[in-house]
Amino acid sequence: MAFRGISVLVTPEFYNKILPGKYPGIPRDLTHLFPQFNGNNYIPEIAGALHQISRFRPLKEIAGMYYDSKLTEIMSILIQWAMNNRFRLSQGPVPNCDMDHLRSVMDYLNTNYTSHIYLDALCRHACMSRTKLTRLFKQVYGMTISDHIKTLRINLAKEMPADNHLKINTIANTVGFKFHRSFSEAFKHATGLTPNQYRKTIC
Repeated sequence: MAFRGISVLVTPEFYNKILPGKYPGIPRDLTHLFPQFNGNNYIPEIAGALHQISRFRPLKEIAGMYYDSKLTEIMSILIQWAMNNRFRLSQGPVPNCDMDHLRSVMDYLNTNYTSHIYLDALCRHACMSRTKLTRLFKQVYGMTISDHIKTLRINLAKEMPADNHLKINTIANTVGFKFHRSFSEAFKHATGLTPNQYRKTIC
């Protein structure tokens, strides 16, 4: 798994013995997960966790604890993603032409998420109705369009609060939130911390 030059190597012993031993409820053989996760997949939560690893410098006394916890976090996200993906596939295949349109919508969102995005414009872009686009997007990507946009914006915001001279309201507007309050609520929901509290953890 890699994100912007940060990579994580997971050994078979970890995901086939250590994890199932600690958490009996998860599948015992996790090797089937990795072929599903390739360069065409983007999981914002994993990207966020890898970004946190790249920014944090733990003391040597707690480095092992920190990296073990982050690896467990990443694996839990990957396992849930794979299980959700399996469920989505059980709902039936999506026609290739629709998949092409969905990928085009995803590319558009990943490029323009800081701007105001209108669902009707996405529907025209995808040549789909509102109902079809929202249904297929969630079926294929496991999240709603608005949740994906929000995740992208929060991940970008995490890269910005290290500058104490940058006002939270400015960050909110820069990443695409119109209102300071909605940004703060979304940020706390995603991280468990307010933007100001998060800023203090990385400064």
